[in-house]
Amino acid sequence: MFNVLRYHLVPAAARFNSLGEFLLAKGTLSGQIIFPLMMMGVYYLSGDYENLFIRSRLNEFLSTARSAAIGALVFFFVAMLNDLLPRRTYNYALFMLLFLLLLLMVFIVRWARTQYTIRQLKNRRWGVNALIVGTGEVERSLARDISEGEVTSGLRVVGYISPSDIAERDASDVFTLDELPRVCVRDDVKTVIMTPRPGGVSDTVAILNNLYGLDVSILMTPDVAHLLTSRPRMSVVKGVPLIDVSGASASPGTLKIKRFSDVVVSGLGLLLLSPLMLVIGVAVKLDSAGPAFYSQERVGYRKRLFRIHKFRTMVTGAEPDGPALSSPGDARVTRVGRLLRKYRLDELPNLWNVLCGDMSIVGPRPEREYFVRRIVERAPYYSLLHQVRPGITSWGMVRYGYATDIDGMLERLKYDLIYLENMSFTIDMKILIHTVGTIIKGRGM
Repeated sequence: MFNVLRYHLVPAAARFNSLGEFLLAKGTLSGQIIFPLMMMGVYYLSGDYENLFIRSRLNEFLSTARSAAIGALVFFFVAMLNDLLPRRTYNYALFMLLFLLLLLMVFIVRWARTQYTIRQLKNRRWGVNALIVGTGEVERSLARDISEGEVTSGLRVVGYISPSDIAERDASDVFTLDELPRVCVRDDVKTVIMTPRPGGVSDTVAILNNLYGLDVSILMTPDVAHLLTSRPRMSVVKGVPLIDVSGASASPGTLKIKRFSDVVVSGLGLLLLSPLMLVIGVAVKLDSAGPAFYSQERVGYRKRLFRIHKFRTMVTGAEPDGPALSSPGDARVTRVGRLLRKYRLDELPNLWNVLCGDMSIVGPRPEREYFVRRIVERAPYYSLLHQVRPGITSWGMVRYGYATDIDGMLERLKYDLIYLENMSFTIDMKILIHTVGTIIKGRGM
């Protein structure tokens, strides 16, 4: 539509004998192919393909307008500035035309889709399958409020989770925590709702540790969520007030841009730093017996275990008595390893973990399962860190540094929780700048 209007409105298009000739011209045709693909990328990075089931119409309009402005600006600077126009006002008019077309054409379809979805939800033809933790009257009452309330929540309660190891055998809709993974797949469960637990925070976190390993949204009633997070994030669920604690406070668009940046930075980093990494690998091999790289199992996003890769900085067999943290002057650290740790060069192979999606450039530092269990015993809210991918660097690493014991890990945890509640592209850039300063000054362990 834009190219057709552009042909009729722009005087420079008169050099083409017909509309067909203009549309088949090399420049027009390439733009006709590339621009829609670019806009799909913009919509993806804006988070427009997330949470399609339940949408806010206002947020959808604002997101569509933002994406349209970005697309129109890109086209303006790439294509329209080169047009042979008699007056600059033609450029501005075409810019506004493209912006309005992108906004109206896309939003009309999205609005129609959203209206249809809302109508299906109100008629209770559609719904997201959900389980509620607990089998008492409080949980049954909550299920009734969700299912029978005047304002539909979009949730469909299909069962209950018994916090104990034994389910009620006379109830076909009650399952144990061990049965949860199988039930979620079988019944297509996308949401788990938590209510106050008799044991308080400790019981709540014990259940959370089981839930974070599943690909489900975790919603809590406000009286539970305030125990775990200081800045609750209301979910889009209407009717019954519930708070989503399964994701970070950042918007879907922010998280998409963060992941896109991670892929670009890690890919370029591995490519440009490969000569340096080759030299480091040879130095590690020559300095002491053993492999150049060292892999270790860590707890990552949603409590999924992954193997983190680093350059080996200690002698082989450095932990004969089990997991042990390093400390300044540690005799297990090799000569080359001490230099690598000082400038944090031993973590360069982490870029591969970032590229594979196990880690992010910026995020809470991942720990081993042994230490995670010990931390959770003293600080149950540590489980909140599993809402995001762990990072190579973090606010805790910048402000506190390496931890040599559990007390140090708990102190660093405070900074990581602050980051979790304030995630943004700007904060990530600040952390990266401080990290570069730490590396240059050699303030690693």
